[in-house]
This record gives sequence, C-alpha cells and structure tokens, in this order.
Amino acid sequence: MTDTGGSLFIVGIGNTLRSDDGIGDFICRELSCLPLKNTEISFALQLNTEWLEIFLAYDTVIMVDARADGDQQVRFEPVQPDQYLSSRTSHYLDASTLSALITGLLGSKPSLLVCSVRGYDFSIGEGLSPRGMTTALEALRVLRRWLTENGYLAPD
Repeated sequence: MTDTGGSLFIVGIGNTLRSDDGIGDFICRELSCLPLKNTEISFALQLNTEWLEIFLAYDTVIMVDARADGDQQVRFEPVQPDQYLSSRTSHYLDASTLSALITGLLGSKPSLLVCSVRGYDFSIGEGLSPRGMTTALEALRVLRRWLTENGYLAPD
C-alpha cells in the first residue's frame, strides 16, 4: 500500500426516490462505513456551481453517479474538461463542465474522477432494482480496489 495522495472527497450524486438513480448515494453510504484515511464523503441530488468551492479544498474528487445507458457496467475514469461549454442552468452541471469551470475560472483543479454506474430502473420508488444493485456492488469492488491501491484504505 502506498501513502495517500492527499485529501480525497467522494460525492454520491442522484435521487434516492428514483430507484437506481440512488446508486451514488448507496455506494457512498457503503464507503462511509469503511476506515478511510484523509477522506470526506457527501451526497447530492445533482452537481451545481456551489460544488466548485468545496472541490477545491481537496486533492482528489470522485463523483459517483448512475447512468441510464451503455454496455459497460462500471466506468471509473478521469474527467476530461469540456472545452466547449454549452448553456447550462445554475442547478445542473455534468462532470466535464464542472472540470472546465474549475480549470478555466480558477486556474487550478483537484484531480477529478467519475465512477459512472449503469442503472436500469429510474422510475419513482425507493431502493435499487436487482440489476442496479448488482452494478452498484461491482462499482464498490472497483472503488475499494482503487482506494486500497492509493492508500486511502488498508488492505483486507
């Protein structure tokens, strides 16, 4: 295990009243039970500009969110800044737009990563669908491995 790469912030994004949209919340609640070093965990219905200042206080930020499409069950990758900022409301940002705002407006940025998890049922309802739970558990394995490899979690 290596030493931690500095402070880490993990944010689960999504609406827990829309079934699998609550995957980010579920994963962060599970992670919050682990003995993580130099790590803060939070939850949000959606990203917005208020998160900019919070993210700047950390060396690394991981955003965990459900997605409704794609063949890959779990994608965990660095966020690429969106160099073509389209019109957005002040109540919704995607990760690449947020990264571009941090880089362009503030001149510095934490390392931003996104853990995008395939969801299947986004209808009104509490709790994850069986397929959503399967992908959430896979994402937890991916994140635990990364946390261990980067020194935020001691090996089992």
